[in-house]
Amino acid sequence: MLPISISKSPCFPNSSTPIPSPKKPQTPEPSSIERKNSSNSLHLQPYPFLPCHHRLWLLFFIISLQIILLLMARALPLSHRRTHFPSPLSADQHLLQNSANISSTLSSSSHHLQAADISISSTVSQSDQCSSGRIFVYNLPAVFNKEFYAGLAVGKYLWFNYSSKDRDRYCEMILSWVQDQPYWNRSDGWDHFMTMGRITWDFRRSKNEEWGSRCIYMPGMRHITRLLIERNPWDYFDVGVPYPTGFHPRTDSDVLQWQDFVRYRNRKTLFCFAGAPRGAVKNDFRSLLLSHCKNASGLCRAVNCAGTRCSNGSSAILETFLDSDFCLQPRGDSFTRRSIFDCMVAGSIPVFFWHRTAYLQYQWFLPSDPKSYSVFIRRNEVKNGTSLKSVLESYTREEVKIMREKVIEYIPKLVYAEPQNGLESIKDAFDVAIDGVLNRIKEQEQPGYKWK
Repeated sequence: MLPISISKSPCFPNSSTPIPSPKKPQTPEPSSIERKNSSNSLHLQPYPFLPCHHRLWLLFFIISLQIILLLMARALPLSHRRTHFPSPLSADQHLLQNSANISSTLSSSSHHLQAADISISSTVSQSDQCSSGRIFVYNLPAVFNKEFYAGLAVGKYLWFNYSSKDRDRYCEMILSWVQDQPYWNRSDGWDHFMTMGRITWDFRRSKNEEWGSRCIYMPGMRHITRLLIERNPWDYFDVGVPYPTGFHPRTDSDVLQWQDFVRYRNRKTLFCFAGAPRGAVKNDFRSLLLSHCKNASGLCRAVNCAGTRCSNGSSAILETFLDSDFCLQPRGDSFTRRSIFDCMVAGSIPVFFWHRTAYLQYQWFLPSDPKSYSVFIRRNEVKNGTSLKSVLESYTREEVKIMREKVIEYIPKLVYAEPQNGLESIKDAFDVAIDGVLNRIKEQEQPGYKWK
């Protein structure tokens, strides 16, 4: 039989020599079997593969060092500064630096998102920021004081002797800037949304001599989803969001405790109304409601909000809502009013007289079935003599309890939580709005989608 040979290897230093045929091992001499200490044993035992151990230990050391460096890098605080694009606008437009504005122009292209994850880390490359699973928030140039809030930008120019150009200036500037950004150009604004913070009619001026700005009618605004406290029901891109109330919970516990408080509140009054008559308005509906309340034989409680008595939500209004089963909610200066949300947060059941006051406004935030949480009475019926007291007394205590429970269930969606990161597990109005926007953008990307 020929001997077997293999090429040299660090693990087999003598492998180039032929390997002899195995022989029967000889029995060692008894005298050679002696007890030795471990250190001597190590020196005396042959280790033909010792070079392999050196390489294995070196490889193990390198891998361990990489793992340690990776863990140290993850522990370092990373910057979350938002990406900044240079402004095409001249720096001499410094008037915007004096406006108290709040960031609101946002863009997104990845829609499997968490509502609270709205910042872009500087560790994400610029080309991949909109596909990184987060909402991209524009960092505006210095000319905008790095922030823009459409409601505040126009609000200071709605009264007195300001011109239409004054009311339009800031919206024109932000649209001019944003249309030059790469994320805008991908979709022509379809995956953008803006918090505008006022009623839609403040941004829909058709003629120079009319009220408000023409921001919504400007080129570039057509496809942006707009979050407003009152929407135009016939404009798909208008989304109604709740008016802010005085309740800003800090924890889930705050919400749950408040829900229990209003659930078990002892309500002594059938219905209530908080508002002021409009003396200059012919056939003023609010004056009619106040007269119904006055004639309800103690079953109605009214808070006269003439002047500025109710401008900041006095305790008298809250107590009135807490003590009443129903609260009358006519239209305000526009079709909606903040009192709707003050009423519902207090666990009172709203009574509406216009569909556009709530049903066509806040679909993301209110139950889909209006009858489950509210009462609708046609205003013309009230004008023709229908008794509000009789209509509301027709509801049984069990029906009132069921309706109130539905109102209480939806309280979290009507309030804006205080913490920047939101509540622990309960979604507030901010979460609902962001989820709604992202779902809408995701729907728009589906084949054959047609917006209404």
